[in-house]
Amino acid sequence: MNTKINKFSDIWQQIWSNRGILDLDETQYSANKLLHFKDLAGVEKAAQRIYQAITNQESICIVGDYDADGATATTIIVKFFKAINCPINYFVPNRLEDGYGLTSDIVDKIAPCNLIITVDNGITSIEGVSYAKSKNIDVIITDHHLALKQLPDAIIVNPNQEHCTFKSKSIAGVGVAFYLLLALRDVLKQNSGINVNMMQFLDLVALGTIADVVKLDYNNRILVQLGINLIRNNKASSGLKTLMDLSNLDCTMATATDLAFKIAPKLNAAGRLEDMSIGIKCLLNHENNSMVYANSLININKNRQQIQTNIVQEAETLLQKEKIINSICLYHKDWHEGVNGIVASKIKEQYHVPVFIFTKAADGFIKGSARSVLGIHLKDVLQYIADTDDTIIEKFGGHAMACGLTLKDNSIKPFANALTKTLIKLNLISTAQETLIDAELDYKTLDLNFCEAIYLGGPWGQGFLEPVFKSEFVVEDYKILKELHTKLVLKDEHIYVDAIGFNKVIDDLCIGQSILLTYKLSINNFNGKKTQLIIEDYEY
Repeated sequence: MNTKINKFSDIWQQIWSNRGILDLDETQYSANKLLHFKDLAGVEKAAQRIYQAITNQESICIVGDYDADGATATTIIVKFFKAINCPINYFVPNRLEDGYGLTSDIVDKIAPCNLIITVDNGITSIEGVSYAKSKNIDVIITDHHLALKQLPDAIIVNPNQEHCTFKSKSIAGVGVAFYLLLALRDVLKQNSGINVNMMQFLDLVALGTIADVVKLDYNNRILVQLGINLIRNNKASSGLKTLMDLSNLDCTMATATDLAFKIAPKLNAAGRLEDMSIGIKCLLNHENNSMVYANSLININKNRQQIQTNIVQEAETLLQKEKIINSICLYHKDWHEGVNGIVASKIKEQYHVPVFIFTKAADGFIKGSARSVLGIHLKDVLQYIADTDDTIIEKFGGHAMACGLTLKDNSIKPFANALTKTLIKLNLISTAQETLIDAELDYKTLDLNFCEAIYLGGPWGQGFLEPVFKSEFVVEDYKILKELHTKLVLKDEHIYVDAIGFNKVIDDLCIGQSILLTYKLSINNFNGKKTQLIIEDYEY
């Protein structure tokens, strides 16, 4: 029997309702509520082919991707094969040298090989798959990106195929890889009596899912929450635990937000600037050296942050000369290709329009990354441009909110013009809404128990946003930190609460004045647990 949402307190009822949950069953995150692997088209055929390769001792190679989603997907497959004592190789393309997806050059690099398994890529690799088959190499594609009209000649496991009935269309690449392993385990159990504990991989499934900023539908929330529970119970893989320790994170209080903002950027930095195999070796605890690899990731990320800051500043200078209509296209021949996407994301957050950041690539083409806003489906827009004029875009791929693309030389202005015209012709505008306030809270509600329930709840993320509240406070004390952040102590009678506004300098504050805050809830563990407000907005 379903337990209806009105059994919750009014505040929780409002939080769930605002996120489209009308039945408490959708807040129960247990493994037996996951979608079954048999619903995923192609997965059983793929599992049978892998079992055949294992039985015949064929050479198997994973071709991964250079982001956190691809890295975690690669890692869990390697871990699975290690658990069944079966050898497997992996290859992670270099973003700058190899490009994206399975190519003929990559096939040559990993040969000799009998079976290639792509993870988080491959759905657009028509030529690469064809070349592999000409070398008598079979290919299994596991991907979650949207397909082009033509599909590669391979065994395909992708929920976004037209005929696939798998309900979680937002599953990440690591989630697809996990489902492939579920199907493979089933084949192994039936034919060889081999069983593998699949729960052990869910911390990395959670990390990859959160890092790829996919919509947290019910199935994704289950995967993420089970993974976070693993971390909180001190059962995370040693590589991830090392990275969390060096990031000064308390594993027992781990949240999806921690994975998104403290871990994923460090992992992604390796793929953006250097070699994602560093991240995979960290997660695998390669030769018991996770500490060495984790420190490398932290140093690479610091370098990424500096490069990103410089490019954002240069982009802002260029934007002063631009007339923004419905999108932004910026190009600089010396910008770092690996940071394009994150720069686009930063600028999009400020201007609330689709943003394309381009640079000159080593192969002579112009390569770019794009980030979109709600209401504008990037992949559809690029497909329309490509169908209308085949002289502009060389290739592209991605999904609704993020895409990568390659332009032909001297095509920046034609592309920018085509983009502007397409958005107008298709009547595509941002549907971004003002920040949704879940509830107005009083001081008595802001106790530690309520704060922990919100902070550790969720899991919060894309499409299932962290709750936002509003309250009026009296300023007891304040200070500006590093000329960037505002730290507040707020008071009501004898109750005090801390608040911080990151990258928010709140001017003209006075002790004793009232301030209306829009905020999220957090836990400050410094000198004991206490409630902390993360300021989103403010009014005097």
